[in-house]
Amino acid sequence: MSLSAKVSQSNSRLIIDYTFENNDDKTIYVWDVMTNFAGDEQVVDPAFAYVFWEEPNTIRVVRAVLDEPPNVHPVVRELPFVRKVRGHQAARGQILLALPLHEYSPFYPPAVQTKLVQCQSIHLIIGWIEHQQGMVLSERKVGGQSVLALRGSWPRPAQHLAEKILSLSGVLSVRQDDCDRRLPPH
Repeated sequence: MSLSAKVSQSNSRLIIDYTFENNDDKTIYVWDVMTNFAGDEQVVDPAFAYVFWEEPNTIRVVRAVLDEPPNVHPVVRELPFVRKVRGHQAARGQILLALPLHEYSPFYPPAVQTKLVQCQSIHLIIGWIEHQQGMVLSERKVGGQSVLALRGSWPRPAQHLAEKILSLSGVLSVRQDDCDRRLPPH
């Protein structure tokens, strides 16, 4: 598997274009179909991603399954949906993040206190997993759009991570409260 990416900036957005290539014969699932809310309705948001500070000066941008933080027990766990990528095919994606950048985790409300950190790079992480026994793949509708949900139980690892480091000078608004910034499980 390989991940290539490029980053650019406009006046109001950070733009990450990426290509995930499946160089194997096996079918894989890429955890990069993100959802957000438009009012009270859940919708597919092709521009969305989780954002974390990675000390000392990196912005981590994630499209993958996250572990629940210690001492946080959400009623409903947010899981990205998947795209199926057959052997020797590629999946392209784009992440558009509003500037100024803020940390975002689905497990925490917006931060009350933040500090600005000058960052020098982006650590892009895309989760993926090969098809395995125990996986249950089902089609669902989210905001009128068809998506693939991957649930079930399969042997570890829960996912693999495709990673890319990109150069970028930018500022990140970092939470000052207790925030779990661990890498996604893999």
